Amino acid sequence: MNDMKNLPVRMARWSAGHPWRAIVCWLLFVVLCLDVGITVGGNPATTEDFRIGEAGRAEAMAAEGGLQQRPVERVLITARPGTGPLDLTAADAAAKDVADMTVWAFRSLVLGVVGILLNLLSAAASLGVLVLVFQDMWAEGLLDFDSTGSIGSRVPLFLFVILFGLSMDYQVFVISRVREAALNGVPTRKAVIDGIGSSAGVVTSAAVVMVTVFASFAALHLIEMKQIGFSLTIAVLLDAFVIRMLILPALMLLLGEANWWPSRGIRTAQNPIPASSALQKAS
Repeated sequence: MNDMKNLPVRMARWSAGHPWRAIVCWLLFVVLCLDVGITVGGNPATTEDFRIGEAGRAEAMAAEGGLQQRPVERVLITARPGTGPLDLTAADAAAKDVADMTVWAFRSLVLGVVGILLNLLSAAASLGVLVLVFQDMWAEGLLDFDSTGSIGSRVPLFLFVILFGLSMDYQVFVISRVREAALNGVPTRKAVIDGIGSSAGVVTSAAVVMVTVFASFAALHLIEMKQIGFSLTIAVLLDAFVIRMLILPALMLLLGEANWWPSRGIRTAQNPIPASSALQKAS
């Protein structure tokens, strides 16, 4: 149990000792996920897709049994490949909120930009895994679903909005601890390691709770809810255990004092003016 509790701290310390290796490995993982997702490709929805799922199978059985059905109107909303741009207004707003809150809370423009980039990387990786699992048929028996060869149009929107909100909490937990140590005059390297060590338990415990909730959605029969639950489960796992424990400390160590730009409070705390110099200036 102690080894499991100390695992995030050990991950952060490894990242502190190998920042470039951690960042490069993560970027390669994201590129691999996206490449696999693109290779799998997608199929446009057809008029037969309304018979996917429990309700569709029941309707097909009724039709095969000769049961008469009242005429109903079916509307299939789809987009041809290359048309119908996805409305990500809410996702854009969530990204701006993450940047604005980070800049306002920590007085750092750099950390705001870093937060958006890290969130985009975790979202991209989870989308790649989502496409790999649900746009092909190899995982149908494993997750109990019938693949339609496509991803629900609302799934990326829910993924971006919910992930950006949760990752904002994780970002605040981690960076607030690092900033407290830096304001006490601790050097940036030690402040990052101490901050990750003191906040790792909170972040990973909160992530485990959310993963449990989202995994329950992945057990539903509705294909779109299953996709949302699966993608959020993967995204939260990657964001909490990889992004915040490995990539964020590696980036902060590489940036050094530039993390707090344009704020000067931490620079002043880490490089205090000697008392004799302050008296000379006052006189």
